[in-house]
Amino acid sequence: MRRCAIMLSVLLISIAVPAQEMTEVTEQQLENLAEINETETEDDSYWQQLDYYKKHPVNLNTASAVQLEELRLLTPLQISNFISYRDLLGNLVNIYEIQAVPGWDITTIKKLLPFITVADEWEPARNFGKRFAGGETSMLFRTASLLETPVGYQRKETGLSYYTGSKDRLLFRCRYNYKDQLQYGISGKKDAGEQFFRGKQQNGFDFYSIHFFVRKLGIVKALALGDYVVNMGQGLIQWQSLAFGKSTLITDVKRQGAVLKPHTSAGEFNFHRGAGVTIGKHNWEATVFGSLRVFSATLTPDSTEEKGLYVATLLTSGYHRTPSELARRNNLHSFNTGGNFRVKGTNWRAGFNMVQYHFEYPMRASANWYDRFAISGKRWGNYSVDYSYTFSNVHMFGEIATDCKHHQAVVAGLITSPDPRVDVTMVYRNINKAYQSLFSNAFTENSMPTNESGLYTGLVIRPFAYWQVNAYADFFSFPWLKYRVNGPSNGYDYLVQLTCNPSKRVEVYSRYRYRSKPLNSDDALQPIRNVTATAWQSWRTQLALMINTRWLLRHRVELVRFQSATDNVQHGFAAYVDCNYNSPLLSAGIRLHYFDTDGYDSRIYAFEQSVTYSYPVVALYNKGFRCYANTRINISSVIRRYIGEGYNGSVTVRMAQFLYSGQKQIGSGLDVIAGNSKTDYVIQILLTRR
Repeated sequence: MRRCAIMLSVLLISIAVPAQEMTEVTEQQLENLAEINETETEDDSYWQQLDYYKKHPVNLNTASAVQLEELRLLTPLQISNFISYRDLLGNLVNIYEIQAVPGWDITTIKKLLPFITVADEWEPARNFGKRFAGGETSMLFRTASLLETPVGYQRKETGLSYYTGSKDRLLFRCRYNYKDQLQYGISGKKDAGEQFFRGKQQNGFDFYSIHFFVRKLGIVKALALGDYVVNMGQGLIQWQSLAFGKSTLITDVKRQGAVLKPHTSAGEFNFHRGAGVTIGKHNWEATVFGSLRVFSATLTPDSTEEKGLYVATLLTSGYHRTPSELARRNNLHSFNTGGNFRVKGTNWRAGFNMVQYHFEYPMRASANWYDRFAISGKRWGNYSVDYSYTFSNVHMFGEIATDCKHHQAVVAGLITSPDPRVDVTMVYRNINKAYQSLFSNAFTENSMPTNESGLYTGLVIRPFAYWQVNAYADFFSFPWLKYRVNGPSNGYDYLVQLTCNPSKRVEVYSRYRYRSKPLNSDDALQPIRNVTATAWQSWRTQLALMINTRWLLRHRVELVRFQSATDNVQHGFAAYVDCNYNSPLLSAGIRLHYFDTDGYDSRIYAFEQSVTYSYPVVALYNKGFRCYANTRINISSVIRRYIGEGYNGSVTVRMAQFLYSGQKQIGSGLDVIAGNSKTDYVIQILLTRR
């Protein structure tokens, strides 16, 4: 009787609340990431994976802990509880039994339902050749451009710097995936301003990527050829997959997932190129990899070096548009190696990690004092040990790392649920001012794990039905200088969010955030600028109303106040209205966004809906309007009529425009546009075949 009640309650939830690929929390995480890096991420591999799991759900009766980690929808405690539940009671009989798993609340189940299933145990094809048939093939074609023409495309005969290619952005991707056990594909990307089948890009795209990835071949757990990413520990020495920092998802503080994964995104920097393999049996697992990469870098003459050159700057943007950028394209070779060894028990796991870099030319730090401890020399290495341990309702994890110059870094965290209605997280980090690493991404205030110590504490409380409070406090300090910070400094970051779901179709949240960070004084009369604290405050309220299973309305209002080191104050305001429609044949969305800020320091970031696998986050500052319209049409029936059965497809068109008030030009440098409007469009065709 109890099992029937559980099944009925979860069934009602799944019917009343349609699955959405992008959750509100994930949108906030992307906004925070864009705020830190001041650019939107190109890594769409996570959403490619979620889209695949939506079509081919994870079988809970055979899913490993690592596979559940890669969903990034469960906490380590929830995963541990599920594995224990399955080991104790055996395979699940029905999907709706998951509500009986300790710690799996209704909110978690709603997020999981689109990506999981319960079925008989499945064994991968023993004959490797059979994996090349019966999988899913997908092809993506995307073009995007501006309607206006920036000044950089009008200077080709002036002798000034200019963009050598067209303003179109192009992306092509072809992939094959067999039950997540065999994946291979190729992609090509051209950024705006880059040449295409001419000049320095006679072979078409500026960037090509090829990957071949296999899982579960006996003792071989994973085999990667071509382009792949490596993730180890808590990101102190290596983490190349997309990872988030602080957000309203308080429990998402631990880096977790497989060590080897295929590189399927359009990113041009953060990956390895070569081969890697993971072997394992019973309670141990070992990974080794080798990579030969070419980077774009600024090389500077030096008579003291053997080849007369050293690396002044490693370029990470992937842009090769102007003559100077083309001159630095792929001019630095690097051979990288590394490995990982893991052992695990019933409720614990430990690992040893290492990575080595061998550069063609030596790296050298700049003359700036804040850059004094940057990576230097032709060789660099990092080493670490990581651990995790679960006891009752407490999960502990961490990593201890060192670089080749014996500078240490530590990250240690804790996730616990002292009550079914309460979750608590803590993360302590202490990273030496001279510690350096490449391709790393830990849970830190800085974008890279270096020169930082701090303590983060997060709290989730569900005091009543339909109500939830998320809060965190983060205190951090920087023992050495930073860019635009001329001395040791410290700061703090607070956030409180109250969420209410009065019904299954309505969600309201209100969020307040206060952040104090150090910054040099903007007083130009001082010969040496003092370091003082800046204060940034934000208040946001959002209402989402699901009228029915097809219509969704959203309204957001946000206020920002920024106080600089010299007590100059900027204010910002933004408000938008969203209307989204979703049906099997047509999906559409429109937004009207008004913003009014006193400057760039009071800018406001906002996530926008776009074509599949594209998730733009725009920065709004000055005064004006931002609007867009997004339409996706299902053309599967047309494709099947002319090509054959088994095909699916969609066409998406998006138009977006900035319209500024009182401005005669937009942008800076080569991206200056005359006038007060900036309009861009995206057209994408996505085809799949099973």
